Amino acid sequence: MRWTFTILLLAITCLLHGQELSYKPFTGKDGLPGSVVYHTIQDKKGFIWFATKQGVSCFDGRSFRNYTKEDGLPDNDIIKLYLDKYNNVWCISFVGIPAVFHNDTIIRFDQCTGVTAITEDLLTDSILLIAETWATGSIMQGYYGSSNHPGKWDFKPYFGKKRPYADTGRPVLRNSSPEKINFRFSANDLHTFSLCIDSGNATQCHNGKRAGAQKMSFYGNNSFSCLTENKRGILFNADGTIYYATFQRMTPVITVQELGLNTWGDINSLFCENDSTLWICTRNKGLLRISDFLNRHRRIQSFFDQRFCTSILKDQEQGYWVTTQGDGVYYLPNLSFYSLTGYPDLLNKNVLCIVRSDKPALLAGFADGNLLELSYFPVSAKRYASWSHQNKNNRILHIWPLPLHAFLLSCDNGLYKQAGHHTTLIRPLAAKELYGAGDTVFFLGSSEGVYRLNRAFEVKEQLFGNRVTCLTGTGAQLYWGTLHGVYGYRQGTVEYYGKQYPALANIINHLAVAADSSLWVSTQQGLFIVKQGIITAIGREQGMLSNMCRHISFENNIAWVATDKGITRISYSWQRGQLRYSLSNITEEDGLPANEVNQTMPAGGYVWAATARGISWFPKDYTSRPVLHPLINITSIRAGGQALPLGDTVKVDYGVRPLLIGLSGITYRSGKQVRYEYRLQGVNNNWSSTQNNTIEFSALPFGAFTFEVRAIDKWGVRSDQAARLVIIHPPPFWKTTWFLVCTYLIMALLLGTGFYVYHHERQRKQEKEYRLRKKMHELEMMALRAQMNPHFIFNCLTSIQYHIMRADIRSAHIYLHKFSTLIRQILQHSTDSTISLYEEIKILELYLELEKLRLGGRMDYRLSISDELKRDDYSIPTMIIQPHLENAVKHGIAPLQHRKGILTVDIRKSGAYIEVVIEDNGPGIHASGITHETDEQDHISMGTGITINRIHALNALQKNKILWQVTDKQQLEPGPEGSASGTIIHLSFPITPN
Repeated sequence: MRWTFTILLLAITCLLHGQELSYKPFTGKDGLPGSVVYHTIQDKKGFIWFATKQGVSCFDGRSFRNYTKEDGLPDNDIIKLYLDKYNNVWCISFVGIPAVFHNDTIIRFDQCTGVTAITEDLLTDSILLIAETWATGSIMQGYYGSSNHPGKWDFKPYFGKKRPYADTGRPVLRNSSPEKINFRFSANDLHTFSLCIDSGNATQCHNGKRAGAQKMSFYGNNSFSCLTENKRGILFNADGTIYYATFQRMTPVITVQELGLNTWGDINSLFCENDSTLWICTRNKGLLRISDFLNRHRRIQSFFDQRFCTSILKDQEQGYWVTTQGDGVYYLPNLSFYSLTGYPDLLNKNVLCIVRSDKPALLAGFADGNLLELSYFPVSAKRYASWSHQNKNNRILHIWPLPLHAFLLSCDNGLYKQAGHHTTLIRPLAAKELYGAGDTVFFLGSSEGVYRLNRAFEVKEQLFGNRVTCLTGTGAQLYWGTLHGVYGYRQGTVEYYGKQYPALANIINHLAVAADSSLWVSTQQGLFIVKQGIITAIGREQGMLSNMCRHISFENNIAWVATDKGITRISYSWQRGQLRYSLSNITEEDGLPANEVNQTMPAGGYVWAATARGISWFPKDYTSRPVLHPLINITSIRAGGQALPLGDTVKVDYGVRPLLIGLSGITYRSGKQVRYEYRLQGVNNNWSSTQNNTIEFSALPFGAFTFEVRAIDKWGVRSDQAARLVIIHPPPFWKTTWFLVCTYLIMALLLGTGFYVYHHERQRKQEKEYRLRKKMHELEMMALRAQMNPHFIFNCLTSIQYHIMRADIRSAHIYLHKFSTLIRQILQHSTDSTISLYEEIKILELYLELEKLRLGGRMDYRLSISDELKRDDYSIPTMIIQPHLENAVKHGIAPLQHRKGILTVDIRKSGAYIEVVIEDNGPGIHASGITHETDEQDHISMGTGITINRIHALNALQKNKILWQVTDKQQLEPGPEGSASGTIIHLSFPITPN
């Protein structure tokens, strides 16, 4: 019976030789340390780990993180991995020394030698390192045991000498399930073995036969068993027979001979996917899948034939990872995608077109000129060798099936007819695409234009004379695409659609007419659908993979669009003239051999894809969808260029920047199409988005914040739980609360002291200013009293009396009028602190006129004002200039007896000052002080003293000072007496706008 089953297995294998599961390879060029990979596991965070000949590699779907001996591994050649219940990854090196990845560090156990396998005893919460080593001249078998306290392992040896031919009396624990069931193996003798299953409450032992010529050691083999899906049973390889065992029974499943293998050593590993599916990785038969492995009518499939497969893993997203010795790692996102095999020289070749023939088969044309026929019940391929031999690199762009298994080929070098193995060249031109309107009329699109052919393929008419890129039609309506847009032809008329639809005025890649007569146009700017004068655009913004659309195929209300980034599946319908649709994208992450897809064709329940790396097919109802929410991990933390230990909390000291947080979003079906959203709660509660897997904070506020991040896959699905990291950023001591409180108290004390001092000083200045102003008022009153010299008033009245006595009424009237005007002006401004320059000059002119009337010919005066001074635009202090004029007349002009007195008053602008210069030619200060009477000296001293005191008081109250200087001319120009006599008074007033 078993030999009959073996023959059936070989027959099935021959029938399926033309197909293979599609996979995505990972090799050294992708970041894997090497192409020899022994084992793989997935940890609880979602990372895939690989044991390779060049070290251990950790993969997150985006990049590989590799570890070697330089990083702490005992050896680069790592042959086995093990994941314990605490998510620590253990590894066994080729030299037999184990190590463990714990908290992102590697811990070696150099004292544990000869280790071949690792397992946990979940009943006692311990970990065992199974070993077979040489010591004291004998082979020792046993294990190193330790309590499984992460980071605190302390292994003790438990060994015994190996018995001849058998491991008698020393059961070895090789598996312990999460259900707390232990599986222990031992050899009873040369011909039998025992499996004891311990549930903690009871133990059941099963016996089996050892049939192989070379007996397998339960200590030496590192991968001979696997748990069942429910974790309550075990499958194992014992000397070439695979057994299935539970607490209740143990039964043989299949032998290596039935699998077409030679010895038990040809089986590298076992994986029980579920209660009916068993995967076997073999040395020279690739990967075997046994469906219904406990049933007599089980089905065996072989994949990756003649490949050295070492292990297989089904990840959390239901994808499969197959490790090989020499070919790296194969990633199978699912088991729905297949690729064509059986023709090694056609593998990874660019397929340009694929169409249905007139029988249950497909025709495929290659860029290198190869032509294949694919039957899909079952899948097999036939190569047209004679055609391929004669048409090297003659690209096949389009195939049109004909009756009787014949077809037309549109190629670079011409239009051909292929019937069986006979090839006929119909027309030597660069043919692009062909459309048949029935069996009698054909339309050919080429680099030279569009031609109408008869059933004998003779040219009857040229419809268009420019280069054509594609061509299609429906009934009597014909469409073709060019480098400048879409054209239509109906009843002898050519119409250019680019005028009516500007979107159709660009390069056209493909045209297709749906069953509802809508025209679907593939362009480099997206897909455009035209129906009843309405155009609908679908592109990357609407969810397509790319705007570069290459081809469209239909079945019912589903369109498959081939693009340079994969296939977009469009499920559509028309409602009231409007297109309603939904999109689903298919890429390499789903199982395509390449994202660059040239054409698609639905046939036989599958969609067949012509890609740049061969032919692939998948079920028509396949839609790409997420299996679970993407996982998110924080993989690294760096502050100021230094790596920080991973944990729930990180402290970043003041001045240490930037903070870099490395991320890994685990979603292998999304490939590298992973985005991240993050926020720093307490600073900004809004989520920020990025495609970078490193988040940088160049500056952080002080305090404690929670960093949250989540991954988003290519479908837009977010992590159901965000990864969190508490970031503590303490301020420097000068920004701490206690320091700030002390600082505020000191500042308050200083401010209070300063305010007190300021207030006290301000009060003192106010009192001083009050005293000065009071003194000013007194001086002003004194100046008012001293403004008019009593002697001057007496002289004026005497002069008026003199004119009256002489009956000179007119002169007396003039004198009296001027005198009264002067007195009125002085009294009018006596209460003002300032006076306009114009009013001051009027007073000075009146005063000088009265003195001139009194002294007559004994005195002359000149009052000059600079043109740049506008008299009404400036003001000066009152009662400053007139007393000095009075002194000049009294002591400089009046005493002269032998010459006329001359008084000059010059008012001009000098910088920021109004300068007043009073000059007389009198005897001078010194002479005047000798010759004049004492009462006059007293009057002069009092008048000038009051004025000088007023100047000092004013200067104390203002920033810009009044300048005052009296100069004796005799001191300036010494000489004979009278040669240079007189006095010069300089008064400079700061300019003050009136």
